[in-house]
Amino acid sequence: MEKMKRILKKCLILLIFPVHVIITLLRDFEPGYLVLMILLMLFADFVLSALQMELFTSRRNSIRVFAADYLPYLLEKCAIIAVEWLIMHFAVGEQGDLYSEEFGIWILFGCALITMLASALVTFAAGAARTMMYHDEKR
Repeated sequence: MEKMKRILKKCLILLIFPVHVIITLLRDFEPGYLVLMILLMLFADFVLSALQMELFTSRRNSIRVFAADYLPYLLEKCAIIAVEWLIMHFAVGEQGDLYSEEFGIWILFGCALITMLASALVTFAAGAARTMMYHDEKR
């Protein structure tokens, strides 16, 4: 059971995929709704990233150890981006004109992509800073 929990915790960021799918299915492209959905995606991504990378509870004392934990997380993020792009490309098709529903879905996907990349960058910076602070405390 403990091994299963550990495996699930290492793949926690994969839960962002269903969140993105649900948000895309519940779409309504009014400006206020779009901003709310982008903020929800950003918040969910940061929470899942912090939980998976144990940003606030880890006691890593080396950047190498952190980088070894960060690499699978980054690969999972890249896999999610690739799968979402394939789904969007084959399910939605071309972008269409500026006022079409397909264009709005592509905008939502672009925002999801940007939030995922931003959260990966912030997660790396926060985790590296936390690791360096713990390393300094340990000395």
